[in-house]
Amino acid sequence: MVQLRLEEARLAKKEVMDSIHDLEEKLNQSENVEKDYEKLFETKERYLKDSNSKISAYLYDSYDKEADIKTLLKELNEAISAGIQVKDALTRAIDSLEKAKGWGTVDMLGGGLLSTAVKHSHMDESTRHVHDAQSMMRRFQKELLDVKQTASMELEVSGLLKFSDYFFDGLIMDFVVQDKITISLENTKIQQSDIGRILSDLRVQAGQKNRELDRVLSERKEFIESM
Repeated sequence: MVQLRLEEARLAKKEVMDSIHDLEEKLNQSENVEKDYEKLFETKERYLKDSNSKISAYLYDSYDKEADIKTLLKELNEAISAGIQVKDALTRAIDSLEKAKGWGTVDMLGGGLLSTAVKHSHMDESTRHVHDAQSMMRRFQKELLDVKQTASMELEVSGLLKFSDYFFDGLIMDFVVQDKITISLENTKIQQSDIGRILSDLRVQAGQKNRELDRVLSERKEFIESM
């Protein structure tokens, strides 16, 4: 009985291995077919492009649209990357300010020299993070201006760099006062929210352009295949 079952298992294994071998051969054939199709498609595309006809004019117009969209997508992605860096720096500043605010409360309740020292340490951290955000904000502003020149987007960028002035005016002049910490924290959160809104607009625009690019490429492929 065991011998029969063993023989049956061997036969089943052979059938499975034969099936795998057949599938591998079919996959290899399909890969060759795909490569052959791509070569034929490229040859046909070159022929149509060089035909000096209305067909070639349509193709060149399609290539121009593709290039324009890719250029804009590059600008959008660069702006998004710069904006994320600013937002991350502001997040770090907010975290330090919230810690400073907490220790400031302890300090006001008579926490002593330790709480004062910890509070000032967190204030120094937040100042460094806002300095970082200010530097990154300049790059972000430049990228946004590049986007405005190539896309129909209403982006308010002139006020971005003013934030750090408000922050440091409220912080450095009298940072030992708890109200100043609170005001600086709220201003930083507002700025972070504004950056988030701009990033959301940029991502929406990038999504639209990606879909437009897919449409241009798909339409061109269908056009070439139909010729």
